[in-house]
Order: sequence, then structure tokens, then C-alpha cells
Amino acid sequence: MKKSKQSYKKKSSEKVKEEINRLTEGMKKRISNHFHSPEQRKDYLDFMGKFHRYSPCNTALIDSQFPGAEAVGSYAF
Repeated sequence: MKKSKQSYKKKSSEKVKEEINRLTEGMKKRISNHFHSPEQRKDYLDFMGKFHRYSPCNTALIDSQFPGAEAVGSYAF
């Protein structure tokens, strides 16, 4: 059975700008709401300590996808 390739629909410049603005606003809200207390900061640093081999971006991604994660499997795993 042959699979048909789906064509990529190019977004207009207005759609791209809207998406960038939406993502930026969401990011600003998350950053401003991230740490409200020293306890939250400590919890985050403890979480980062569990994944010391990962970059801060990857650690934030892990936290956003599975808050409270204890371990992560590699891509090869």
C-alpha cells in the first residue's frame, strides 16, 4: 500500500506573527509566575540536580512534560 505524502501548507506572515506573539506571551506569563517563593526556587533547583547532565532547556522541558520526574530514559533507551 502506497502512502500519499501530505503537502506542507505554508503559513502567511500574519499567522506566523500571531503564533510568535502567542508563544511569547505564554512564555512571559510562565517566567513571571515561575518563582513565587524561596521554597519553589529550592524545589526547582532540587529537580535540576536530578538531571545534572541535561541542559537547562532540556530540564525545563522534562519538568513541563512530567512534573516531579525522577528519571529519564535516553533516546537510545
